[in-house]
Amino acid sequence: MFMKIKPETLKQGAALMFGAVALAAYLTTVLWPSRPQSITTVSGPGASGDMVQVYLLDEDATLIPYTLGIEEGLDLNQKIAEVLRLMTIGNEPVQGVRGLLPNNAQLESCSLQGSQLSLYFPENFRNYDPKTEMRLLEGVTWAVTQFDEVSEVLLYLAGEPLTHMPQLSTPVPMPLNRQIGINNFENTVNRLHDSHSLTVFYTRQKNGMSVYVPKTLRISNQTSLQDTLSSILSDISVFSQLKQPLAQTPIAVLDCSLDADLLTINVNGEILDEEKKVNEELVTSLLLSIQSSLGVSRVELQVDGVTVNLSGVNDDPIDLNSLILNQILL
Repeated sequence: MFMKIKPETLKQGAALMFGAVALAAYLTTVLWPSRPQSITTVSGPGASGDMVQVYLLDEDATLIPYTLGIEEGLDLNQKIAEVLRLMTIGNEPVQGVRGLLPNNAQLESCSLQGSQLSLYFPENFRNYDPKTEMRLLEGVTWAVTQFDEVSEVLLYLAGEPLTHMPQLSTPVPMPLNRQIGINNFENTVNRLHDSHSLTVFYTRQKNGMSVYVPKTLRISNQTSLQDTLSSILSDISVFSQLKQPLAQTPIAVLDCSLDADLLTINVNGEILDEEKKVNEELVTSLLLSIQSSLGVSRVELQVDGVTVNLSGVNDDPIDLNSLILNQILL
């Protein structure tokens, strides 16, 4: 199960935030703790237009998704063209990251058959940086499959099906989908038949702020829900650059249960920071990972049996549909 941006869901989430004080405080203080002027903490009415995600490259060739508003009323083809335009070198909507597509390789056209999207690029598409070849495939695939109508992608270069990337001859699956993974994907062919993918979000500090970065890993098909959650927490703990360090003792999932769309997780006190408060960045990473990989819409988080959220003790489940990932305002 993969996370997809649903504009109507995001708008509903914005309304919920302003009706629920605790959750509003949570989103405001956590998703973007302190930012330069180009980035805002508010994920509601301050943003105009339909909400989309674009995927841009960090200095170490890591893909970072950003959420932003584009013009309202665009049809699907226009939205896709605008998303890919913002992922083109020179059109980046935020500083400190760079686009994936060459600046002279704008999308020529696209067409949708069923849920399969065909993207037609000009000859200049082949002028991308070869060091980012795999990230280009990942970023384009994840960007266009954020829309509910699209689950698969076919690429065309100068009118011909793209079966291998031009620079390093990386094979291009026909069709592409999110099983390609994103950032450090373990492409171990002999594990694909008995495993499935998880998308785990971890934090990194960029220009004095926290951003949430997806990374795909594979786990066995026989892995239990509790072990899956433990794997997610372990991966977050290892890869995240947390402002508030964790205790040395590993975080343990004491028990968990899944009832329809509500996931209840009970963890030990090691998820607390040095001040015995919930480690906000880690829990936000956990919630984003659950939303992306497990397909649930609500989470009840317990610490040693006590239900909490990021603003303190609270009996209400956390609504994952109100989470907006790395939002920026133009």
